[in-house]
Amino acid sequence: MMGVAGMLTLRRKPGEALCIGEDTIIVIEALEHGDVRMRVSSPQAIRVEHPNTDDRRLPDDRKHQPR
Repeated sequence: MMGVAGMLTLRRKPGEALCIGEDTIIVIEALEHGDVRMRVSSPQAIRVEHPNTDDRRLPDDRKHQPR
């Protein structure tokens, strides 16, 4: 079953994790100049580019596709 992702506000420091349910973990990797790098571990995790981000670095056939 696929859900809809909305805005998620995290108040975590680098290295801290947020557990969602039994099998999903979000770990904040780094905070640099307003950019956040995070790792999501889940058996059903996919990555999509947000429409407001600069995704020109991806070939068109890879945009908004599960990875």
